[in-house]
Amino acid sequence: MTPAIHSPEPWRTETSPEGRWVEIYSAPKPAVEDVAQASGLANAARIVACVNALAGTEDPEAFIEGLRSTLSHTVDHLRKMLEKVAGSHGIMMKTDQDAARNQARRADALLSKIRAAANPAPAP
Repeated sequence: MTPAIHSPEPWRTETSPEGRWVEIYSAPKPAVEDVAQASGLANAARIVACVNALAGTEDPEAFIEGLRSTLSHTVDHLRKMLEKVAGSHGIMMKTDQDAARNQARRADALLSKIRAAANPAPAP
């Protein structure tokens, strides 16, 4: 893959004199041309943060995808380990606790209905 030619990092932002857009430029600021323009400081800040964070990365898209995959596998592995440890010590995981609470609420509601049907209120 041939690396894309782009303006060198770090990138910076500057609001246009009219305040209608934000200019994105490579530091030091070029005399003639901005790198890009964004409609709002939040958008410009996000673009600049991403570009600067990935400076020197040959293929940023593949790098981020690799991080996401690694993070997903790590979280899955840690969750399985935690469930195993918790189970071996008789500890309920939060999801198990939530399910048990929901079942208890449903059982209480059903019991209330049964009691109400078995003991109807006297007629006035």
